[in-house]
Amino acid sequence: MSSRPLAFVLMSQRSGTSALVHTLNEHPGAAVGIERYKYLWPDWPEQYDPALFEAERFFALDESETNILGSRRWETYYRRKVAGFGPGTLSGDKVQPITRAMVRGILERSPGARFLYPFRSLLPLASSYAVRAANPEDENWDENRGALAGLQVWRRDNQAVLELLDDPELAAHVLPVSYEDFFQGDPVTVSAVLDHVGLGPDEAFEQAVADNAERYSEVQGKQLALTYEEVEQLLPHVRDPAFVRLLDLAPSQPRPPQSVMVDPSEVDRLRRKVAFLTDQLERLRSRRSVRAALGVADQLGRLRPGR
Repeated sequence: MSSRPLAFVLMSQRSGTSALVHTLNEHPGAAVGIERYKYLWPDWPEQYDPALFEAERFFALDESETNILGSRRWETYYRRKVAGFGPGTLSGDKVQPITRAMVRGILERSPGARFLYPFRSLLPLASSYAVRAANPEDENWDENRGALAGLQVWRRDNQAVLELLDDPELAAHVLPVSYEDFFQGDPVTVSAVLDHVGLGPDEAFEQAVADNAERYSEVQGKQLALTYEEVEQLLPHVRDPAFVRLLDLAPSQPRPPQSVMVDPSEVDRLRRKVAFLTDQLERLRSRRSVRAALGVADQLGRLRPGR
């Protein structure tokens, strides 16, 4: 049985799994795959083999095992890790589906394996689904897998991970990682990720974390690619119980009280609605339409988050 340290990133699409792996791999002690064994996942609960992560196997890319190959980008991605790949190098892969059978199957043959689950706030995740679904050149994404499909996957995967965390035999192996905390460079979150997979501090890794934080701050101001109708359907689920519990379990610096009560995107939506209604109110007042003005004023008075 191999003694190589292994880390597996539990995949929920559009939740930063690839970005998390790329960040880990900036550490000289890590060489984690990007869906390296994608086509073998269905058999892993019974046929997982830690020998897959030894150098002679891991770097022998094969189209029967993965679709992430065949380009200079991916050849370079793996090639740059070959030279420093020693017996103590952390390896692993992104994996799905998120099931007890998958995790138990890996742990039976690699008892020290660790699992990371990056999870993301609903509205940015749903927006990411919508962007891909609307891109006619994206051959790897179904146009019908838009924002509301993202909601279903998000709820399913969050609940699946909670089931792992509620299992006394599995809980210590699984670390939920808040997307927002990790990619903003929250030091408690970043340190917990390193500790969980057995990596120490490193300058290249710290620089990658700083670069993530800079990119994160740049994209925060971008408008969500969601229609008003989609936002209205998604808002009741923003504080889904499974998501809130994952936030409670994930390592982070203390969050301000009720910091997850109002999503930033919802605040923006409410501001725009207030501005629109206020403008309508002024127009109606100028026309002396008292009854209509009172109706708009009533809407303003009853406006609350989630409505």
